[in-house]
Order: sequence, then C-alpha cells, then structure tokens
Amino acid sequence: MGIVTDEEWCKTEYIRSHIVLHEFVIMPNHVHGIIQLVGAHCMRPNGTHPHEYADSDEQPGRVQRAPTAPPTSTVRCAPTLRDVVRGFKSSVTKRLNALSGTSGQRFWQRNYYEHIIRDEDAYRKIAEYIQTNPRCWDTDTYYV
Repeated sequence: MGIVTDEEWCKTEYIRSHIVLHEFVIMPNHVHGIIQLVGAHCMRPNGTHPHEYADSDEQPGRVQRAPTAPPTSTVRCAPTLRDVVRGFKSSVTKRLNALSGTSGQRFWQRNYYEHIIRDEDAYRKIAEYIQTNPRCWDTDTYYV
C-alpha cells in the first residue's frame, strides 16, 4: 500500500497541471503532504477569467458579472486542492483494488484536513512537522 501511495504521489505533479509537491510522508494509517497550487485558476482560451467582473454601461457604477463564454468556447481550469486530493486518492484506490483483485474496497477516510500556508515561517513549521512525524508514531493516539 505504501509503495503504491508513494508512486501515485510522485506522479501527481506530472499528471495534474498547476501544482508543485513539497514535503510528503506516508504514515501507517495516514499521509501528510504539502501541495502548492500555482498559476491562474481558470482562464478562457482568449485569456480572460470566466468569473471576472465588468462595469455595466446600462447601470453606471454597478458591477455585474461578465457574460459567460459562448458555448463553443472551453474554459480551462487549474485543479483545485479538492481535485488534486480526489484524483490522488482515486488513483491509489484503483491500483490497490487491481492488485488485490477486489472492486470497490475503500482505503481512505472520506475527507481530508487542509491548512493554507500563508508565509515562510508557517511553511517551515509544517514542513518540519511532516519530516519529523514518523519519529513520533509510537506516541500517536492511533498507534496500533
């Protein structure tokens, strides 16, 4: 399970655009990792953002949503954290089910914990926690 999890984590950065992976550790019953979302979140092919606001000529001073893109236009969106985590969990689950000859076996809890890292100091503290977490496993509440 750990090998598959590690392989899928490493592949994540290459198959999902607009992310950079940082520290990561596989614990016996959970994983820790830092995922950095980079670049524009959503862009139309013409370079505009689908959720941009524009001033309306009809009602001066009032801000309204820009018109939606024509049906022939596609909107490219960078993955959200939810997309990345869901894709990662899904690929690990599919591989583990294939290896064990099962179908529909669940390996992950339903949700995940997220924390926005806002500055370099917070990043260093969280990265250190991830790196040192395995040393603390025998004192973990869920240690088996």
